[in-house]
Amino acid sequence: PEVAPARKMTRQAQTALAAGTAAPGRVERVPAPRPGMPAETEFRHNVLGSPLDPRYTFGSFIEGPSNRVAFAAAKAVAESQSSAVRFNPLFLHATVGLGKTHLLQAIAAESLKQNPKSRVVYLTAEYFMWRFATAIRDNNALTLKEQLRDIDLLIIDDMQFLQGKSIQHEFCH
Repeated sequence: PEVAPARKMTRQAQTALAAGTAAPGRVERVPAPRPGMPAETEFRHNVLGSPLDPRYTFGSFIEGPSNRVAFAAAKAVAESQSSAVRFNPLFLHATVGLGKTHLLQAIAAESLKQNPKSRVVYLTAEYFMWRFATAIRDNNALTLKEQLRDIDLLIIDDMQFLQGKSIQHEFCH
């Protein structure tokens, strides 16, 4: 079978972000304001978020019998329905390649679409660990904890990499 050549992404990756203070070097371009709307800053600073792949939306997710419950729960969380409280936390578990990252990024993208002012953070466990280790090294763990407490929706992909009692204890408190 032929393999299609990799396509270069032409759109800049969207980033799920937390509002507030900026981390150096992590900047997202915000669309120009619509006529009649108050002008916002041209750039929004990303505190914690990892890039979102614009292809990972609920519309592009292939729903089937094996993932119907996960799909419905993910949509409920993204749409901030009162039923979403039942899914707090929402933990998606499946083997590699079955759409966990797709659903998690779709939650982040849809949440930001529904409420652009919400503080939504999507990040990989690897990036979270790097931020956590850097905060400890730089003696800024309290600042990181405050940033995490100040968000509306935290989405962490690849949670299986957050192993060890100390990191689990810190993460849960």
